[in-house]
Amino acid sequence: MILKNTNHIDIYAYRVYNIARPMRAPQRYYLLRDKAMKAFIKKMVQALVDLPDEVSVEEVPGEIATTFRIHVAPSDVGKVLGKHGRIADAMRVLAKASAMKHKRRVYLDVKAMPASVDP
Repeated sequence: MILKNTNHIDIYAYRVYNIARPMRAPQRYYLLRDKAMKAFIKKMVQALVDLPDEVSVEEVPGEIATTFRIHVAPSDVGKVLGKHGRIADAMRVLAKASAMKHKRRVYLDVKAMPASVDP
């Protein structure tokens, strides 16, 4: 919004009013966005692994942040983590950058699924 023909006091009042308003989104909006974040993380991990059908993402909401637990096949854990955790760190950076746009905190945990036991 461009303010024309206004003096300094009007512009200052406009800025104070817009900064002072609380910017809260409804809870439903957070749920929809978290579903999109979950789908984004799952798609990112599926592109890295050999067994994309065995990838699952579990969402654990918290008061401060949402934790996404990524479960992959035991043979694919190394591919998701990378050398010295570089790929996992890169995924965390992408997830946090996407979440910070909405002023949320996100954590990623990579877990190996237990190997299935055949009787």
